[in-house]
Amino acid sequence: MIKKEVLTYLIKYLLGNENQGLHEYVYYKVPENTFGKGIYIVPSGFFDEGIYLTEKSLPQNRIDSVEGIISLFGKDKCEAYGNYIVLYADIIASAFFLVTRYEEYVRRDCRDQHGRFIGRESTQYKFGILQEPVVNQYGCALLKMLNTIGIRTSDTGVGVKKVYLTHDIDIPWSVPENVYKRFKIFIRSMAAIVCNKNREIHKKKLKILFHRIDDPADTFDFLIEQDASVKCIYHDKFDSLYFLMVCEKGAYDLGYIEEEAKTHKLVDKLKASGAKFGIHIGYQAGGQPYRIKGECEKYQSFMGEMPKWSRHHYLMCREPEDYYDLLENGVTDDFSCCFADGGGFRLGTCRPVKWIDPVKMEITGLMLHPLFATEGKLCQKEYMGMGYDEALSYLYTQIDKIKQYQGEVVILFHNTSVSIDNKYHLREMYVSLVKYIRELGENDCNHMQFK
Repeated sequence: MIKKEVLTYLIKYLLGNENQGLHEYVYYKVPENTFGKGIYIVPSGFFDEGIYLTEKSLPQNRIDSVEGIISLFGKDKCEAYGNYIVLYADIIASAFFLVTRYEEYVRRDCRDQHGRFIGRESTQYKFGILQEPVVNQYGCALLKMLNTIGIRTSDTGVGVKKVYLTHDIDIPWSVPENVYKRFKIFIRSMAAIVCNKNREIHKKKLKILFHRIDDPADTFDFLIEQDASVKCIYHDKFDSLYFLMVCEKGAYDLGYIEEEAKTHKLVDKLKASGAKFGIHIGYQAGGQPYRIKGECEKYQSFMGEMPKWSRHHYLMCREPEDYYDLLENGVTDDFSCCFADGGGFRLGTCRPVKWIDPVKMEITGLMLHPLFATEGKLCQKEYMGMGYDEALSYLYTQIDKIKQYQGEVVILFHNTSVSIDNKYHLREMYVSLVKYIRELGENDCNHMQFK
């Protein structure tokens, strides 16, 4: 059975900040003999004992209901009776299923080689709703139904609530500062050239080593300039956010924090531009979340404060319960929520939502910010496989949806991906994306002035 506080939070979340006070008109039960004014959502049995947290609870069919609702549970049926409406599409169970990562609890065997849940095996992907913020659509349908029965709702309008241009610092530079490490690179590159192994790659590395060409990883001036142009439009509704990796060197982690002086210089430069920082949880901590404590303490030692914002390297927040390791170490906001094998609305929403533990049935203090796209997944054939124009059009379309539901634009571009010679032309894509976001903000400002 769903707890009352969780149900209330979900209904308020669906209705939105401006209409939270109307939650008392939305009931999650079958209407009895005495009908109060409002919307009655008929439970589908999802939360029933013996069903909940078992494979029996997983959605079987997509429900294309009236009011344009795409539900995961219930029936395609809606009945209006003057001052109340009975809705058989169980949008409460559907919203709960999505925002809690419920499916990832039940389907423990659905993991890739890194132990991450596979997006293309998800219910959202199979039902064709991964690219839609369906939870926000539920809210709009509820508001429409409340208006139908004479309950006045506030006009929420449209517009982007917040823009987060985020950047994971996986590789801050192509060659290290340490003399011994630079010498090892020189020897290895020379040997590779003599043996005719990846000659061009190693020639380029030597040119970087001896400052003959600019370091392709050092794109931070470019990112600072682009992000500043968005800040000028959105002001406090914008953040340029960098995730700093402090873990030790590993198979998937560079361990660049060892070069403290060079890292501090980069951090100071980015801070001076107005950028904010979060912790980039290392790959190993994704599989062994007990390591998060040590990484947060190391971050505090380096940055002078405990991290509040986080994102996992490789999006390796593997199991939903791993969030507790973030909470226990003072993290309040996580930006990892995107399937690693492609973009879309993993939580079914484009608005930040508190994580609800579906096992304990508790609302936690961790705010999840939906990451709708990562640049590396757009064009690579093994992921979304889009061409440049298709990828850019996809980003524009998704941002338009976010604007429609007053959500957050949260997108990831690595500093290494916007190098001048990137084969997917991601640098040019970022410029176009930034321009589009700026124009949306300018149009919103002009509209408000006109009103």
